Amino acid sequence: MPELLALLARCLLLTLAIELAGARLLFRIGDTDALIVVALVQIVTNPLVEIGVIGAYSYLPHPVAAVTVLELAAFVAEALIYRAKGTTEHPWAMSAILNALSFMSGLSLLS
Repeated sequence: MPELLALLARCLLLTLAIELAGARLLFRIGDTDALIVVALVQIVTNPLVEIGVIGAYSYLPHPVAAVTVLELAAFVAEALIYRAKGTTEHPWAMSAILNALSFMSGLSLLS
């Protein structure tokens, strides 16, 4: 169990670093409240997705479909929150790009 918690913490910290930097640099989000929204969204969605991914790879014979659904659900949820909170003028693009960046970074750690 401590190993799982350490893994989840590393994944969350990496995701926070990437998505906050991406929000600031790519989408020019400088407002503290908006950056807090980005951080809180990640604090909620990232552990849920990671636990789902771990479960999919542990228990499903073909986990890719489950992982795809989890990632798409996170993308949609995050975009809807960004839109509702007025975090950015382009909530769908921001969610898609930031999720892609953090997903690819996570994959690079596996290889």
